[in-house]
Amino acid sequence: MRRGKRCRRAPELPLDGGTGNGSYCWAVANSLLDRSFAQECDAADPLAGFRDRFVRDEPSLIYLDGNSLGMLPAATAERISKVVRRGWGRGLIRSWGHWLDLPRRVGDLLGHHLLGAAPGQLTVCDNTTVNLYKLARAALDARPGRGVIVTDDDNFPTDRYVLAGIAAERGADLRMIHTDIDHGVSAETVSAAVDADTALVCLSHVAYRSGAIADMAQITRIVHDRGALALWDLCHSAGAVPVDLDGCGVDLAVGCTYKYLNAGPGAPAFLFVRNDLQEQLHQPVQGWFGQRDQFTMGPAYDPVPGIGRFMTGTPDIIGTAAVAEGVSLLAEAGIEALRDKGVRLTDYLISLSDAWLAPLGFSIASPRDAARRGSHVCLHHPEAARLGDALIEVGVIGDYRTPDRLRLGPAPITSRFTDVWDAVDTIRRLARGDDVTRPRSRSGWTAIAHGGGGMSGTGSGATDGPGDGDGVRGGVSDTRPERVPSCSFCGQVPGQGQKIMAGPGAHICDGCVAAAAMLLTTAGQGTTAATAATASIVKLDSHATGQRCSFCGEPFYRVAGLAAAGDARICVECLELFQEVFAEEPA
Repeated sequence: MRRGKRCRRAPELPLDGGTGNGSYCWAVANSLLDRSFAQECDAADPLAGFRDRFVRDEPSLIYLDGNSLGMLPAATAERISKVVRRGWGRGLIRSWGHWLDLPRRVGDLLGHHLLGAAPGQLTVCDNTTVNLYKLARAALDARPGRGVIVTDDDNFPTDRYVLAGIAAERGADLRMIHTDIDHGVSAETVSAAVDADTALVCLSHVAYRSGAIADMAQITRIVHDRGALALWDLCHSAGAVPVDLDGCGVDLAVGCTYKYLNAGPGAPAFLFVRNDLQEQLHQPVQGWFGQRDQFTMGPAYDPVPGIGRFMTGTPDIIGTAAVAEGVSLLAEAGIEALRDKGVRLTDYLISLSDAWLAPLGFSIASPRDAARRGSHVCLHHPEAARLGDALIEVGVIGDYRTPDRLRLGPAPITSRFTDVWDAVDTIRRLARGDDVTRPRSRSGWTAIAHGGGGMSGTGSGATDGPGDGDGVRGGVSDTRPERVPSCSFCGQVPGQGQKIMAGPGAHICDGCVAAAAMLLTTAGQGTTAATAATASIVKLDSHATGQRCSFCGEPFYRVAGLAAAGDARICVECLELFQEVFAEEPA
């Protein structure tokens, strides 16, 4: 199936191996433990084309940390360049004519497409910590006679620190709910903690560690029934999980833009204040961008009507432009489609972990019910910190969270099912002590064995180890290729026991891998056995501008050398990697 063309949808297979957790993926008749299953899911993914709209200077990198820092959209780099060169460089101070209302316009865009908020209730400004302080202080002051702030002990640290500071500053009490760090805060525990003395309840919609989703609608109703205000942190929700601020009757919300919104490190955050509360709340950080008729430079603070009163100082225009691009990209994809893929990716991650990692001492430290889980998953293991460092060394980027948790966040807009497969495969190999120098996969190549066993069939990658079950035994898949492609370098179809690598732009057999490696490393002075194979393979010289490896896509100037035959190209790095895979797999 090719991207961009309508294709017949294959029968669906449950990602949980049939245990019925309710999530499905476009599937083929292969086991979900085969890499070919992931490849078919990628081929049928309606969001696949968005991946190519992000900067990918390191094609071999497996990036599963979009819940910490999103990738750079190519359009954002162009937009920032225009803002800097045209808006600032050419327009200078004249550009403030269309810059002044940019934070509000981008806030409305965010509210309409991703957060379920009508216009005039969101603005982009400051950072999450500052916005949390502004809204929490205003909420506490709006409930005179009530002196309790409620949060939970698993809330993100900056939230807890800010609330503790406000409580000390205002002589209030901070009531901390104890929360199971793997399953998140529940409506029942919130109900037990909120009473007639409570002024504010502040919680995260999606838990930063486990990814557990709190029931925003039910908890907000509980808070309102007790006469308090609800403030929600949307940092791990925005852009990954549908949010309905208006539908849930939410009072206040804050969130960052550098995670799933892909606005970049240090990009400005956003805040939400429900329409009917805006005139009631007093903004404690009285800056001139929240002032009525700001350029009259009046002697006293007189806040502008509406959401603008929650602005402080001069807004970050370059950062806000980046937010606009990130939100527009996600709006084009659609939040429901993003959520659907996020569920599929994390279900697949859990299924692979159950099959491969549970026997190695791992456990799932996130809700298994997809309806209660955001777009990241935590894996608990006593050596998680060491494994996290080792993963980074071999080009698999997740992150570590205490205590003893690997946190993997496949961002729906950029991550592939093959990224999840490769990441979990790399984790299991590291955990069982294999010598892992790099991920098995680079930019879509796959390994195919012909005839009697070896690597898996058409479209699969590196195979499963002994005892993986589901039709895979000792590295041999029961799925056989119907047709083995010919090598792009020698033109031959591999015979019995030979192997071939299938990349996005070419194929190469094990014989040509050995020959090309020898050609590049010995300047053509190969052994007699390799001479015939190298006859059709040449080494490109330093003038081969514009040439790229057919397997990883790296340009000539970024690799140690390229070998070529016809239109096919292969770099030294891919040759070394393929030799490793061939050596690992039986013929």
